[in-house]
Amino acid sequence: MRSLTVVVSLAFLLLLPIVVNASERVHWDYDAEGPFGPQNWSNLSVDFGLCQDGSSQSPVNLTGAYETRLAPIELHWQATDWELRNTGYTIAAYPKDGGYVIIEDERFELVQFNLHNPSEHHIEGRSFPMEAHFVHRDKGGSLAVISVMIDGGGVNPLFDAFMAKAPIKENAKVTLKAFDPTPITTDLGDILRYQGSLTVPPCTENVMWTVLTDPLVVSDAALLAFNTLFNNNARPVQPLNRRFVLTD
Repeated sequence: MRSLTVVVSLAFLLLLPIVVNASERVHWDYDAEGPFGPQNWSNLSVDFGLCQDGSSQSPVNLTGAYETRLAPIELHWQATDWELRNTGYTIAAYPKDGGYVIIEDERFELVQFNLHNPSEHHIEGRSFPMEAHFVHRDKGGSLAVISVMIDGGGVNPLFDAFMAKAPIKENAKVTLKAFDPTPITTDLGDILRYQGSLTVPPCTENVMWTVLTDPLVVSDAALLAFNTLFNNNARPVQPLNRRFVLTD
């Protein structure tokens, strides 16, 4: 029971993109040259050690994928009310009851999604203007993230509506009624999978990543709207080390 509590506690840290050490908030940011940026995360708290010392960190440049047989993803998301929060780090959305996904025969509940500019993952060296992370958790506390690359030059009314509703002020919250995020995904059969970590402190590992390689195309206005709020909230790519990238 104690080990389960620890796992669930670590998972909860991803859902709130801040980290609490005792009763104190630990400040961090994405400034590549500042004292609180990714290069210094591990120095900000004893809980952030994996950000430097971990061997399976995310994001990565996804390259050299091995073809194998991956079970199809079963997406069972549904329309529900969402709380949209401007966390100061991103726009994060939390569902009342967002449904679930089946990955490798395991059920993971949808608990949150958030956005990054530019994309945190690269595919064969290519980055994208944005990336969405759909965070899921199973009953044991393990995390599985479905990542969607986002490109401009198109039209996606649902994404436009989401960005129009997104709160501008830090710590502000709004409710988005009867929202189904399914149209924000792309081809579930064209994926890359690997074992990684949270991309924010404390950089906890053993997170299963599934990256959709077919980008979602949205309007340039929507990209600009997010860029106006967060012009860089992406952790730099990390070494792949001895991990394998898998594809179907």
